[in-house]
Amino acid sequence: MQENKQVNNFEVCKDDEIDLYEIVATLFRHKKTIIFSFIILMLLSFAGAFYIKYKHKDPLAQNLIAKKNFVVYTNSGSSKNSDFVPRELTRVDFISYKELLFSNIVINKFFKNKELEAYFIANTPKENINSLEFKREFLNSIILFSAPKVVSMPSNINDSKPQKVLVKVSFVSSKSLQKYLLQTFVSSLSSFNNDLLNNKLTSDIKAQENSLNKSQISLNKLNLKINHIISKYPKLSPLAINTFLNTRYPDLILKKQMLQKDFANTSSNLIQLNNAKVRNIQAVDITTSQYLLIKKSKTKLILAIGFVLSIILSIFFAFIKEFIDEYKRRKKSGDLI
Repeated sequence: MQENKQVNNFEVCKDDEIDLYEIVATLFRHKKTIIFSFIILMLLSFAGAFYIKYKHKDPLAQNLIAKKNFVVYTNSGSSKNSDFVPRELTRVDFISYKELLFSNIVINKFFKNKELEAYFIANTPKENINSLEFKREFLNSIILFSAPKVVSMPSNINDSKPQKVLVKVSFVSSKSLQKYLLQTFVSSLSSFNNDLLNNKLTSDIKAQENSLNKSQISLNKLNLKINHIISKYPKLSPLAINTFLNTRYPDLILKKQMLQKDFANTSSNLIQLNNAKVRNIQAVDITTSQYLLIKKSKTKLILAIGFVLSIILSIFFAFIKEFIDEYKRRKKSGDLI
């Protein structure tokens, strides 16, 4: 009795085992189904991948290298100190990428393009189409740029560090519109910083002119005071006058020397500033690369997934066909339970 139970248990376990030979034999029997299914599924994968690639448009980008220009004093100092050291005359303190898109003038410049304006109107509520705030938000959402990176160290202590920035358009439309956006951004960046520099030059020229006038007035007053002292000693010769003043009034002579130096330095600075304005010096040197395509298409990924799924589904179809054939055979022989 126990021996019969052991035999039955062995037969049940044997029935539960996976027969690899039978699996391979099944796949081999339905090789035509597997090959046919694989080809059909791969063709569908190719069609889907290239359809998506055709419909998908890669956005444009451009590398931008910007270098700030500025002028340096040839000789500059303060009347409170006799030491004169070179220092910056005037410059733009920053290349503002973010602030650029907040300028109303720049925003209106962008929206001179009819295609851009039409897209904005189509995607904006009617009550907001004339709002500069909404236009500003729209531009900030479609024009993106990376954090500035220093591309090389300056060769001179007075040189600025060139910065490299990747400017890209997230708004995918016609290539002509994307190029327009990038070109307008670069030209606006240059003109925006030039306006900053021009305003700075104007402000510095006015400050230097005021300083020059003050130095001139102070120098005239001091000369009147010295002349008044000299007038009290008419018999002194010119050489004797200098000795007399250096001996009796050294503070006046030192003050006069300092005022003369300040006057000369301010005059020199004023000449440099006026020359810079006349020459229309550029605030930044901007170099741009060729237009780049930011690849976002997933064609290769789609084909890879399609390949794997095609193999799996082809094998699955083979087992489905084997099941159907076995079902028909059992039904014909009357072995169905």
